[in-house]
Amino acid sequence: SDADMKIINSVNSISYWSTEDTENESVGNDDDVIKNTEKDFSNSKYNIMYALAMIVMFTLAFGGERIAMSIITEKSSKVMEYLMTSVKPMAIVVGKILSNLLIIISQAVLILISLILSFLINGFISGENGKISIPSYVKNILDKGNFAGTNIGTFIIAFLILIGGFIFYGLIAALAGAAVSKIEEMSEGVKMYTILLIIGAYIALFVLMQGSYKDNSTLSYMVMLFPVTSVFLAPGAMI
Repeated sequence: SDADMKIINSVNSISYWSTEDTENESVGNDDDVIKNTEKDFSNSKYNIMYALAMIVMFTLAFGGERIAMSIITEKSSKVMEYLMTSVKPMAIVVGKILSNLLIIISQAVLILISLILSFLINGFISGENGKISIPSYVKNILDKGNFAGTNIGTFIIAFLILIGGFIFYGLIAALAGAAVSKIEEMSEGVKMYTILLIIGAYIALFVLMQGSYKDNSTLSYMVMLFPVTSVFLAPGAMI
């Protein structure tokens, strides 16, 4: 009858609308999951780049000061004059830079070993049967998803950029130390090195905080390629 047909059509229309609403909700939930995943990845990438930039800045600050101090000390004690009779000045500077670079790499390895031992000891104390107990925020940073687009080649290039950046700033620190003849004048000689270091680090941090490194803009390319700023941002962006 007509009444039965109306009831059937009503039921079919309700089923259609409920199915469509369910599909829309499912699509909306998938979009939310994708957005949350992209946001988590972006935050983790930002944390990695920011932490690496700060580590590089402090490493260059202490390493450059050590190089300048070494040259100033040898100049004030007349040791440099005896060395220059048989060794070229550039060879002395390169030797000091490479020796300080080796010291920094050794310190980084020792810090990494002590960090792993601390996680292992924490695992024993917390009763995890000797397993390495890594804090949750460290796990989030070291998650494989944060390094999905990286390989051995990108890690090697990032490491070479760090080495090149240290050599570049080491040469500037050596020139700053060579411009001073007395230890009392060390602060004046290292001042220009410190200013240049701060300018490079602040420009890199500005680009990082603004999120400009994500865009293929002229500013991001300039910061990545300019020697003064590339050491702070390029390694983290590649990793």
